[in-house]
Amino acid sequence: MKEKYAIELRNIFKSYVAGVPVLKDVSFCLERGEIQAFVGQNGAGKSTLMKILSGSEAADSGEILVDGVDVGKLTPAKAEELGIGIVHQELALCPDLTVAENVFLAKEPLCRSRLIDQKKILRQTRELFEKLQIRINPTEPVRHLSVADQQMVEIAKAVQANPKVLIFDEPTASLNLTEVQNLFAFIRVLKSQGVSMVYISHRLNEIFEIADRITVLRDGYIISTRAVGETNMESMVRDMVGREMGEEYPPVSNSVQDEVILELKDICLDDRLQKVNLNIRKGEIVALAGLVGAGQREIADVIFGVQKAGSGEIIYKGKELKPTPQRAVENGIAFLTESRKKDGLFLEHSILFNTTIANLKEMQTGLFVNAKKEQQQTRDIVERISLKYDGLNMEAQFLSGGNQQKVVISKWLCSKADMFIFSEPTRGIDISAKYEIYQLMQKLAGEGKAILVISSDNQELLGVCNRMYVIRQGQIVKELGRGVTEEEVMLYAAGGNK
Repeated sequence: MKEKYAIELRNIFKSYVAGVPVLKDVSFCLERGEIQAFVGQNGAGKSTLMKILSGSEAADSGEILVDGVDVGKLTPAKAEELGIGIVHQELALCPDLTVAENVFLAKEPLCRSRLIDQKKILRQTRELFEKLQIRINPTEPVRHLSVADQQMVEIAKAVQANPKVLIFDEPTASLNLTEVQNLFAFIRVLKSQGVSMVYISHRLNEIFEIADRITVLRDGYIISTRAVGETNMESMVRDMVGREMGEEYPPVSNSVQDEVILELKDICLDDRLQKVNLNIRKGEIVALAGLVGAGQREIADVIFGVQKAGSGEIIYKGKELKPTPQRAVENGIAFLTESRKKDGLFLEHSILFNTTIANLKEMQTGLFVNAKKEQQQTRDIVERISLKYDGLNMEAQFLSGGNQQKVVISKWLCSKADMFIFSEPTRGIDISAKYEIYQLMQKLAGEGKAILVISSDNQELLGVCNRMYVIRQGQIVKELGRGVTEEEVMLYAAGGNK
């Protein structure tokens, strides 16, 4: 008789820093052809549990059974051999290789000459992309792709190995609605073929659409496991946070002033931006909405000086600014990018280091940094943002995703910036931490800061902004105030007229 469970974990314990437990006596089973969702706040233990299951971390104690057989401690190679694949939340691609080369990395088919069969790689990548409905050129270098397209390549990379068990860790964090539905269609195909799947997402509405069962973790414990039909959003969130949750978004700050902090005039960037005009006032949160790749990130890059506009003017605080990243920081512009691990943090350095790195001059006494002042200012900031940490010397790599994002914010709070660009500010962050980020954004606006926010989640943009610009193919096609619907935003973003 075939074993009922594809995977079974029994009594898993795991600790990291100073013996602080991350997983506490965790047991669960995954049935064949089942999609089981795991939800919980950042730091609940979801990603650690999946790392143990995929072999990149070892449990301190406990058993892992695959097809009813105890397999001992897993390694990535052993997990793959047993048919366990994972789509990581943090992208693990080689930027200088092509899309096809990344999909088949370390599994390249060879010619008779023992050289890599590039034609076969391209053909099989195109076939796989057709099944997944991915519209990406397999010959394109990965570094030229948007974060959303890189996420789809990461998914294809895991799927091409034909896994028996597939773990999705925040697979839709950077995908638009159409891409999400394409992914779900393919997940359902895998399910019909008997593939068992673990699905982790902070987009809780997705859970009810795709999962068979929902398991909730809190503080390293499994709190509940229920069939989708036996629970609801309110019950799931209560299990996640240990209390009732109120509104999803805090009240939008009503502190917009007449003073214009930033104005873009006829900004062009080769064929990606065409005569972009926008402005942000003091105390205002302005959103950039549109389909992924419509030009939102390019606008942010031009403002911060990552890319130089081909023509047009950037007026900052009444004066023309020709920004470079250094000039932007010196003038009080902060940029919180969507990839906090790649661009926002020094992962192997402390919370203290990451918080003060952009503002060391202010903490100098003579030629040296005043350590006492540095620690006090960091402590004040991390308390202000409700950071969960074990001492200021804790390395950023050991923080949960939500707390890592808070450290990125703390860096710019320390720099006393006057304008903040938030790109995907709550990517990979749980519902409770999201609310705290939204509160912080409204508080900054209340203090007179100008905020530009970019997100692939239109509902999020509508929940936090005073005003919105809709971007389509590098052009601003509509300016919207509060009170509009997500459907209206999508209509303009997709090319409709109203």
